[in-house]
Amino acid sequence: MARKYTRKALKQPDEFISLSMRIWTWVQARVPKVMLSLGVAAAVVGVVYVYNYFADKSGRELTEKLTRGIEIYNQTVVQTTAKLESGEDGIPRFKTRAEKLKASEEEFSKLAGKSGTLGVAALAMRAAVRFDAGRFQEAAADYTAVLSKGPGNPTLRDRAVENLGYCYEALKDWDKALAQFRKLSREGDRKYLVMVHEARILAHKGQVKEASRLLQEVIDKAPAGSIQDRASEQLAVLDVK
Repeated sequence: MARKYTRKALKQPDEFISLSMRIWTWVQARVPKVMLSLGVAAAVVGVVYVYNYFADKSGRELTEKLTRGIEIYNQTVVQTTAKLESGEDGIPRFKTRAEKLKASEEEFSKLAGKSGTLGVAALAMRAAVRFDAGRFQEAAADYTAVLSKGPGNPTLRDRAVENLGYCYEALKDWDKALAQFRKLSREGDRKYLVMVHEARILAHKGQVKEASRLLQEVIDKAPAGSIQDRASEQLAVLDVK
């Protein structure tokens, strides 16, 4: 049975925008050995520990800082009037989501100016936090910086391109959003994801018939799965005349 969405949910940037997905993509693509711990708040990615990847001390220290930012982001907010102490792991606890986002952004900012893979990853993660905080313009600037550094990994590049598209979509800059999504790889079944993105933005621009055509093509040709389901759900809420 296809997953059901509310009309409001369908008009928001979809689930791929989560920080968890970015971290998971980066870990899969770049790190040989990881230990993944699922957190209560995150549901997908809790704490990422990187072992035996950076041979020098400075690399290990930078990795620990990146991990700290991830751990902070994944802390569960505790609604209390009492003073909160840091846990045994040294990670602070937070009373509000805003405090947590600010603290994790500060950690990623310490690495965002560094060169190499860690610096690029920190920029992408800071961008995700800023998007989560509703600061779409700043998030877009970070993703633009990620792309300007020319990440060698194609998965990281495509993720940054896609997320920059989400930023422009959140800013209602439909032309820039469409241009970004069209930069995504169309290799294999990836083309159907691009078509779903195109259809959503075209619908925002008032080009409902073209959006409907693209979604119907995805439904007819894409393999059964989440992309096909998303196309079906989006088509169901279009007012085609």
